[in-house]
Amino acid sequence: STMSTTPIQYVSLRDPLSPEERAHLLSAFHALCSRTFPEEELDLLSDWILMLDVSPLEALQEKAICMDVVVAVRPRERKEEDVVGLRPSLEVLGGVTVELYPQSACGLVAYVVVERSARGHGIGSCLLKAGQKALDRLCKPACGGRALQYILLESHNPRIELDEPDVMDPSTRLSYCRYQDKQNLKTKTK
Repeated sequence: STMSTTPIQYVSLRDPLSPEERAHLLSAFHALCSRTFPEEELDLLSDWILMLDVSPLEALQEKAICMDVVVAVRPRERKEEDVVGLRPSLEVLGGVTVELYPQSACGLVAYVVVERSARGHGIGSCLLKAGQKALDRLCKPACGGRALQYILLESHNPRIELDEPDVMDPSTRLSYCRYQDKQNLKTKTK
């Protein structure tokens, strides 16, 4: 598949953005997730907004989850109106949602999604690296100076038959998680 040669940027939704730009990028990524994950597996957009608003210091004091969303974006080639009538200048190609658990100094990759037309170009790997950097940035202030201990990726057990088909075959997901751990995440193993 061919993809635009326009450079892709990776933007943390904790970066300084205008409220409109942040809302657009978050809504566009959540919409991409809703086309990929079953409704019962996807967090509500309102929950993401609340977790993004938790500062690392609040996470430390309240033992709350601290979250970041990193989106892969590029300038739109053609201006299309989105659902609220804006003409956003950036197209969301994918994203990763990471959660930091301050008590254990561990991170979780909750969602990673790449638009079908943009797959096969290394965007998913870059998103996971960006997600790890986001967790590293959040960890010291949210975890009382401690470094990130682990990054968790989750999968259903491939040996257990599910009632409904999974978004990604559990064996494939497990292989992907192992590959990403070796190639990109460089997580500590004890």
